[in-house]
Amino acid sequence: MVKIKLFKEHELEVVKTQFQNSLNEEFKLDLFNKRMQEWYKLEWMDFKKEILKSGEKLPYRKQNDLQRYFTKQKKKVLSLSKELSLVKFEMIKAS
Repeated sequence: MVKIKLFKEHELEVVKTQFQNSLNEEFKLDLFNKRMQEWYKLEWMDFKKEILKSGEKLPYRKQNDLQRYFTKQKKKVLSLSKELSLVKFEMIKAS
């Protein structure tokens, strides 16, 4: 169980970091503010507002691509978080 927990934690961190790195490369955003560090807790419109606050412009095509990417990565993070919670629960139950 411990190995599974560690694997899930690592996998979760990789997805979060990859998304933040991709975003930073594309938009040169300050990802150190709390809202952007926890981007997966935001709804699309709130996330978009954070990007626009940075002075970035989001042309329609770029916005659609980013929205699809954001939604896909958010689903991954939420799914991995749920899996990790279940593993932790099972570990507590087993002890």
